[in-house]
Amino acid sequence: MPEKPTPRPLLPYLLAAALGCRFGLGVWVLYYLRVTNYAGIGLAEGLMILVTLIVELPTGALADLIGRKRTLNLGFGFLSLSFLVFWQLTGLGTLCLACMLYSLGKALNSGTYEALLFDTLQVRGKVSAFGQVLAETRAIRLFVTAVSCAVGGLLYQIGPSLPYLATMLCLLVGFLISLFLEEPAVNRPAFSANAFREQTRRGLTLLRGALSRDALIGFLFVVGMFTCVTDEVIDDALAVSLGLEPSRLGLLVAMLYLGAAIAARFAPLLEAACSSRRLALVLVLASAVTLILAPLAGVIMGASLILVRTLMLSVLTHLETRTLNDLVDSANRATLLSSYTMLKSLPYVLGAYLIGGLIDTHGPPLFARGMGLVLLSVALLLVLLRARTFFRNGGLR
Repeated sequence: MPEKPTPRPLLPYLLAAALGCRFGLGVWVLYYLRVTNYAGIGLAEGLMILVTLIVELPTGALADLIGRKRTLNLGFGFLSLSFLVFWQLTGLGTLCLACMLYSLGKALNSGTYEALLFDTLQVRGKVSAFGQVLAETRAIRLFVTAVSCAVGGLLYQIGPSLPYLATMLCLLVGFLISLFLEEPAVNRPAFSANAFREQTRRGLTLLRGALSRDALIGFLFVVGMFTCVTDEVIDDALAVSLGLEPSRLGLLVAMLYLGAAIAARFAPLLEAACSSRRLALVLVLASAVTLILAPLAGVIMGASLILVRTLMLSVLTHLETRTLNDLVDSANRATLLSSYTMLKSLPYVLGAYLIGGLIDTHGPPLFARGMGLVLLSVALLLVLLRARTFFRNGGLR
C-alpha cells in the first residue's frame, strides 16, 4: 500500500488565526484621535517603528539562538500586554507605551513564525509545499482579521475600547496555543553574548548579500520603503477621510483584509502564471497609480482604490517572504527576515512625525498623491538603473 502523505502541522494555522484577531484595525485612527491628532499619531507610530528598528534584528538573532518556540511565546506575551494598555488608553503617553510594547511583540514574531513554519515542513519532508502553506496561513490570518474588523466596528459603537479588549483576549489564547508547539531539531550555535552579537552582525551581512545577489529582492526592498508608509498610515487615513461611521469603517477594513486573504491564497498561482519580476513591477506601478488617483475619488471609488492596492500589496508581501526564505539556510533564516523588515521600515521611522504633520496640513488624499508620484518615479528609476540585471536572459524572470 502506498504511504499516507504526512499531514501538515495544525498549530501554525491556529497561531495564524490568533495573530489575525485585530478588532481595532478598522477604527484605530478614530480611537487614537480621541487622545491626539495626526501629528501625535505620527509620533506614536514613529516610536513604535523605532523600537521595532532597534529590536527587530536582535530578536531575529535571538530566535535563531534560543529557538523559535520560546521567541514566539515571548512575542504573544508582549502583544497581549500591549493590547491591555491599548484597552486602558488615557492619553498620548499610554498610546506611545502601548505602541512600543506592541512593536516588541511584533518584532519577536517577525520572521520567527515563518522560519519555524519552514523548519517544520522541512523536517516533515514537505519543504516544497512551503510557498503554498505560507499562502494558506497568510490567507487564514487575513480572513480572521477581516472578520474581526467588521465585529470591531460594531464593538466600537458600544464602547470605543472594547475592540482592544477583544484583541487582548484572543492573543492570550494564541499565547496558550504557542506553548504546545513542538520545535524541530535544528543545528544552531549555543546561546552566549558573543554568539548573539555575531548572529546580529551576520543578519546585516546576509541581507547585503541577498540584495546584491537577487534583483527581485533589491527591487522589492527599495520600493518597500515607500509601500511601508502606505500600509502603516496612508490607507487607514484615506479610509477615515471617506467620512464613514465606525461600523461602516470597520466593514470597509474587513473587506480590505478579506480581499488581502484571497490575494494571499492565490499569490502562488499568480507567481506561476507570470514571472516574479514582471509581477512585482506591474503591482508596484499599479499601486502608485491608485495613490495618484486618490484626490479624485469619492466614497465608492476611494474605497475601491484602497481595496485594489491592498490586494496588490498582499501579493508583494508573499513574493518578499517566499524569495527571502529561498536565499538563506535554516540557522540564519529568522535573522535575515528580521534584518530585511528592520531596514525596510527605516524611512518611515525617521519620517513618521513629519508624515503625520503633512497629513494634518494637506489631508490624506493629497499626501497619497504625492507618495504615489514618488513611488512611481522610484520604481521606474530602479528598473532603468538595473535594467541589464532586471531584464536579463530575455525577460523579467
